Amino acid sequence: MPPGATTVYVGGQNAVGGAGRLVGGDDAVAQTPQVMTNLNVAVAAAGASVHDLVMMTILAVGGALSGDALSGRPTRRVSMVANLPNVQ
Repeated sequence: MPPGATTVYVGGQNAVGGAGRLVGGDDAVAQTPQVMTNLNVAVAAAGASVHDLVMMTILAVGGALSGDALSGRPTRRVSMVANLPNVQ
């Protein structure tokens, strides 16, 4: 890491839209664009863009993702999981 560089960790992005409602229902492919939008917003809040990302880890429930989550840079580690804890 070069001197003066900043490391930012972003976690817990989901498919909740600006109105506070789930976008895409139970369809992971339909949810993916909203997740990526939320990621862009979170990274921008740190003064960066998704082009500055080094790696992404994606936990997907149900076994299907949109190509937006799987293509291009940065390196992505994708794990299909049976479920995630429902934390309220």
